[in-house]
Amino acid sequence: MQPTPRSTTFVFSISIAAILFVALLLAPSAEARSSTITRTIDEQSVTRASAVVTRSIERPRTQPESVARPAVRTRYEPSAGVYQPEATIITLRDLGLLQLAAHDLFDVDRETEIDRENGLLDLSTLLHHGEENIALGGEPRNRENAFIFTVAATYGEAYLRYLERGFTPEQAYERTLKQYLDDLARVYELTFGEPVPTPQVGEVTMTENVALRTIHDLLPGTMVVAGKTMSVIDPTLIGTKLTDKELAQPSAVLDGTIDEAFLDVTIIIPPDMVLEIDLMERDSSFAEQFQTEHSFEYFLSELTDGSYDTDDDVMHYIRDLFAKAWPHAQLD
Repeated sequence: MQPTPRSTTFVFSISIAAILFVALLLAPSAEARSSTITRTIDEQSVTRASAVVTRSIERPRTQPESVARPAVRTRYEPSAGVYQPEATIITLRDLGLLQLAAHDLFDVDRETEIDRENGLLDLSTLLHHGEENIALGGEPRNRENAFIFTVAATYGEAYLRYLERGFTPEQAYERTLKQYLDDLARVYELTFGEPVPTPQVGEVTMTENVALRTIHDLLPGTMVVAGKTMSVIDPTLIGTKLTDKELAQPSAVLDGTIDEAFLDVTIIIPPDMVLEIDLMERDSSFAEQFQTEHSFEYFLSELTDGSYDTDDDVMHYIRDLFAKAWPHAQLD
């Protein structure tokens, strides 16, 4: 017997209900669906994060062209779980400033044994060598390499700009000196690992002179100028002002040695002074000539660990030197 249309509808309804019932039994719960969605989102997040990390690793980090970057290279010590100092490295700008300060403190004639400087950080090396030389960095020694020349000439130009703006020579000097000492205080701490010492009264000594000469350890043999690797003392660079990017190049690593490029070198000091020197021998013989309390080799030996340490003898003499050389009024 054929079913009536009503019976067909009833059977169809029961079939639909059965299918829906089975579907509900097989479908994941709301919690399961939420978990699946969460896992999907998490997987997508991990994928995106991984891509970001990959891009960060692949993209080289740019170094600022200023000098505000660490002076100490570090290495990871797994046993301690921390980064430990490896070796002091500063920038060419910092090194140029330290060399300028050394020239500001000492200018010893090896023949007469007379020091033509006054042992003070007062920019006499820049301003006491003729007005016509101020824009050129002052005394000729400040042109012996491009980075000390650039640093010295920058202060000279700043002084002259103050005069052009109507400041008196005294006001121009005060402003230029303040900038010099502010910069030097930062570089002192960066290089020697401690703040500038409290000023004290006293005469600077030749042992302190020899101690400060250890910054020659930081002189690199080469640098990049206009995209070309050149000797630091290439005579064609005399009178060349470096860019900020070039000044941001690293110094040599502090390691208790003098770069071999300076063991047999010709240094030209304008206008017509030519020196054939072994820088290591020159610094060593200076200590012998003036019978300093420690030899230059001894001071260098304290730097083989890559840093100026607080208790090193070399640091004791450098600290005393800057304490006696720093203008008292500038720290008030």
